[in-house]
Amino acid sequence: MLKKEGKTKLFVSVSTTQTAQELNGLVDKTFFAPHIEHEFIPALSEALSEESEEVTEEKMDILIVEDDKVQQFLLKQILVKNELEASTVNDGSEAVEYVKNNSCEIIFMDCIMPGMGGIEATRIIRSYERQAKQKRPCTIIGATALTSASEHKACIDAGMDFVISKPYKKDEILKAIKKYAAIQKLA
Repeated sequence: MLKKEGKTKLFVSVSTTQTAQELNGLVDKTFFAPHIEHEFIPALSEALSEESEEVTEEKMDILIVEDDKVQQFLLKQILVKNELEASTVNDGSEAVEYVKNNSCEIIFMDCIMPGMGGIEATRIIRSYERQAKQKRPCTIIGATALTSASEHKACIDAGMDFVISKPYKKDEILKAIKKYAAIQKLA
């Protein structure tokens, strides 16, 4: 990435040997710089450039459930920068299987995903926790780009503890984790 005049440009290197051969030409290397305007790049720059802070003294089992690889990467980088580790899965059905086979304290759950979405996965996870008689259910933090009150209500009604907006923002992520840590100290 190249940052110049407040803008971040992403350069991508691509081999075009096959294309050149199809056109009866020969190319050893090619390089192009597409113009990419995406909210991810400033968010990633912010997440990686700011100072890290200690969120909690204890290690936490965190799961990221996110189908968008860019958003998944961004959230994971925010956590890593703040000395937190997380496992990742790509959809709701993978999240349900993960929770059944692993301990998990915090789940960042994308609300809308192909296949099994976050709302349905949350209902299943909460049902599983009740059946397994878990003393401490995991904290499920819904994440959505939709801002309507009805969308947020659907997430809470499904069993999510609270909802944050996407794209992910460092301050919201850390605030959510601190909130969880404070609740656990009281329990």
